[in-house]
Amino acid sequence: MRSLLDDWDDTSRRFLAEFRAEAGPRLSDPRYLDLISRLRAASVDFDTRWNEHGVGGFVSRERVFRHPELGRLVFEHHQLRPSDHLDLQLVVYVADAETRRRFARTKD
Repeated sequence: MRSLLDDWDDTSRRFLAEFRAEAGPRLSDPRYLDLISRLRAASVDFDTRWNEHGVGGFVSRERVFRHPELGRLVFEHHQLRPSDHLDLQLVVYVADAETRRRFARTKD
């Protein structure tokens, strides 16, 4: 994944801050604590960033990936939450016109 993102450091920090914000209400759940413990043990980067205590909510934004064959792929990144199930979320990546063209060429 790191090789696909030019801004890996910023992106991973942002995702972890969002994860921490989502984790807050669940930190009394032993299963969640176990998950965090396993992630910290499996990844020095996760452990380091978890210790930074960054917290942040999701913000829609443009995401750029560097695909080894397709090149630069640009998406709008959004999160949708059903009003009657706020514990659920749907993450959507909407490709820009050039990215859609690149994907269409792979079907040929």
